[in-house]
Amino acid sequence: MSKSKSSANKAHIFRSFSMERLIREYDKLDQVLQQRGIECKNIEKKEDLDDEITIVFIIIPFDINENSSLIDDIIEICGARQKQFHIFFHSREHATGDTMNLEKINAVMELRKKLENKFADHIIFYESFEHLTDLITEGMRQYSPLIRLSSLHLTNIGHFSNLIIAMDEHVTCLEGENGTGKTTILRALALGIIGSDHSKIDREKIKSLLSVKRLDTEGSIEFERGKIELDYSVDGEKFTHIIELNPVDQGRDVEIVDTGDFQTLSGKYNLKSLVMGFPQTRGEMDSNTAS
Repeated sequence: MSKSKSSANKAHIFRSFSMERLIREYDKLDQVLQQRGIECKNIEKKEDLDDEITIVFIIIPFDINENSSLIDDIIEICGARQKQFHIFFHSREHATGDTMNLEKINAVMELRKKLENKFADHIIFYESFEHLTDLITEGMRQYSPLIRLSSLHLTNIGHFSNLIIAMDEHVTCLEGENGTGKTTILRALALGIIGSDHSKIDREKIKSLLSVKRLDTEGSIEFERGKIELDYSVDGEKFTHIIELNPVDQGRDVEIVDTGDFQTLSGKYNLKSLVMGFPQTRGEMDSNTAS
């Protein structure tokens, strides 16, 4: 499962205007942003928040309409789906009489106060329509998806016949004596992240992940087939990578078979910060994720 290529430059925008002048001016927003390579989808109901949300911009000038009640729902959905959102307030210092709906100013100020109390870290002030378009453009440029590893499942990898590691929401640290398999886990995790097609894969290190099935008295070794399953999410959208390791020529080589959209991660996002381990394995991650 993967995102469409266009979703990375797709912005969901909510506007709550009733003044005709503001409606006409801000109707140009979609066209201006499209010229900058940003696809806009306006939010008029909860159902407009589809699965391809990347980032949501909520625009609040000194005007309001009945759709303002959607703001709480939008923010709640963003939180549940781990989506980024920004709230844009028109700066009071730069507002003029023709940009303020005086009949609804009390409702506007009440809404702004409520949002400032709850979501101050998400609020950005804009001076003009042009300034707003620049802020949205910069927000899209700096957009950084939230990547979370959920679980790692190893079957016949190293000396682990069946190991499931549930990842912490923030940082997962591995502790143990030398030789207990910490490096094996990190190598399996790195392979699960970048996939088998990466040009920097070190096959010798991958062969070390093969699990020994049988060793006879003559020194002949039979290896097991192994499997790595990595569950993770990007901005709340769930993905699974599955890698099978098949021994070839009595373990002298290894066939790596994977499924999943590995390019969603490798080469596109910085993943090294997801793994805090040992210098030698971080070095492998540095090498493997080099573009």
